[in-house]
Amino acid sequence: MINKQTTIPKGWKLKKIKDLLDYERPDKYIVKNTNYSDSEKTPVLTANKSFILGYTGENFGICENVPAIIFDDFTTDSKYVDFPFKVKSSAIKILRNKNENANIKFVYELIKSIKFPVGNHKRYYISQYQDLDVLVPPLPEQNKIAEILSAVDEDIEKTEGIIKKTGELKKGLIQKLLAKGVNTKINNVCKINPKQIDPKKSPNQEFNYIDIASVKDYRVSEVKKFLGKDAPSRARREIIEDDIIISTVRPNLRGFTFVTDLFNHFLCSTGFCVLRCEKKIYSKYLYYIVFQDKFVRYLVDKTTGSNYPAVNSNIVGEYIFKLPSISEQKQIAEILSAVDDKINIYKQIKNKLTLLKKGLMQDLLNGMVRVEG
Repeated sequence: MINKQTTIPKGWKLKKIKDLLDYERPDKYIVKNTNYSDSEKTPVLTANKSFILGYTGENFGICENVPAIIFDDFTTDSKYVDFPFKVKSSAIKILRNKNENANIKFVYELIKSIKFPVGNHKRYYISQYQDLDVLVPPLPEQNKIAEILSAVDEDIEKTEGIIKKTGELKKGLIQKLLAKGVNTKINNVCKINPKQIDPKKSPNQEFNYIDIASVKDYRVSEVKKFLGKDAPSRARREIIEDDIIISTVRPNLRGFTFVTDLFNHFLCSTGFCVLRCEKKIYSKYLYYIVFQDKFVRYLVDKTTGSNYPAVNSNIVGEYIFKLPSISEQKQIAEILSAVDDKINIYKQIKNKLTLLKKGLMQDLLNGMVRVEG
């Protein structure tokens, strides 16, 4: 949003969003039947993160006047749309160019950069949002800015597509490769919670600690440190290199990891079940066993308690899976690890592209860097 101290770049003008965009109510585009099917053609959209809610076969009330911006009147989230669509919510506003002096993709990027405070559950577009002041360059510069940002968006979309396809490949490989071998239970090949430690008995010793909040995207994202005298009451379970830890608290929120690069005196919360592999199982193979959705479903089905839903560690040990020879386990883990490596590489590329776009938006949408149309 613009304040009084904002310097207006040469050739740019101060305008209100309503000077650039007209809005349309979504009533005639709202889907009637929400039993979606991937075999249908028309997407049903939301302006929020999920974007495409599903696909409908309804052949009426399709919004074909695109490109357009769909805008959630309650959250002020928005999405740029350049294909026919329907919507689910009456809270959606459909925004289009008001005149030929605005590039709608540029305007979309402009409103995406606005930090608008959302408080009470109310509609914002007519009452406040459309009256916001924005800085707008001449149309040729708008076109060039939109072209640059669209090129980065295309690269991000392609990268997301590769990540998605590689993830689907991994899922198929897991189903195929982990179906070989003889039936066994986790507790036949692993020690469950093999060592408990009371850190308060070493009051001046520094400990490294993982709790449920430490795990993000199935990996440890944060290691906490404390002296034994300051230890949390749940910091009890020793973990060492190659241990696998599985969240037994709210297990539908998967929180397990393949632990490496450990320090001395490393503990995890009793909210985890620690699996220490014995000789007959390769730890990274077991990691992919417990990574499967069916393992998580098994834990969820065994969960008890409403205020603090959890599953007993002994239940983890009772899980039955297929165990091939140790050499096959290593080959399978190597194949799946290679797929993971590819996914991680493209996730890093996506993160870099996202940061690139963020920097470009900051420079281009404020006139800090000028481009010629």
